[in-house]
Amino acid sequence: MLPRILLKNETWLMTIDWLGLGKLEVSHFPTSRNAIAPAWLKSHFINTMHALSTKGVAIEPCNKIALQVMETYAEFVINPDDFIARSALSQSPEQLADTILLEGSSVLSGTSDCRCHNPPFSYLDYDSSPVGIDLPRGGEVEIETCKYCGTMWLRYFVEYESFTASGRWFRGILALNDAPTIMPENTIAYLESLPWYFAGGSYFASTGTRTKGKIRADL
Repeated sequence: MLPRILLKNETWLMTIDWLGLGKLEVSHFPTSRNAIAPAWLKSHFINTMHALSTKGVAIEPCNKIALQVMETYAEFVINPDDFIARSALSQSPEQLADTILLEGSSVLSGTSDCRCHNPPFSYLDYDSSPVGIDLPRGGEVEIETCKYCGTMWLRYFVEYESFTASGRWFRGILALNDAPTIMPENTIAYLESLPWYFAGGSYFASTGTRTKGKIRADL
């Protein structure tokens, strides 16, 4: 069965096996790179396009929103670990579709004016799910989902009661497909692997600063 061409221009060729039952394949002409989307990414793409369609977006390249979304997912297929991909894919397809229609397709660039990206942060803006305690530090790990844009954040908090101004927290965007792999003991390593995360608390005398690299969780 011949694949269906979803997108074809001077930069991209995106095809999917008919009815979406097979592979989603992307070619990037300027770099001569080709890639096949992993199953979870293909599913996220199909469900996002379906969600946009049910909300009235015509799923065809002549539609500006559909074109930008398809081109962005094509980039995700070529670079699935890119931070912009992690940021966008931290939302469910339905949430992402709502965000695109509310804020425009520029949300896929990895930037956001949402309050969850701009300190100071309030716990009232999130639905929180505890992950557990990182022993022996006693660090508390939870996953926070923004009530406004649906972005998932991984948060680590630790405080040493015998020491003044020792409280500190770290929070970074958590990709939806990475959430099942998160445990208290690998949270710090995950945050350190991100291109950036927020750090704050009395230890830093800060309500939140964007930073990257090694996390200072110990005394």
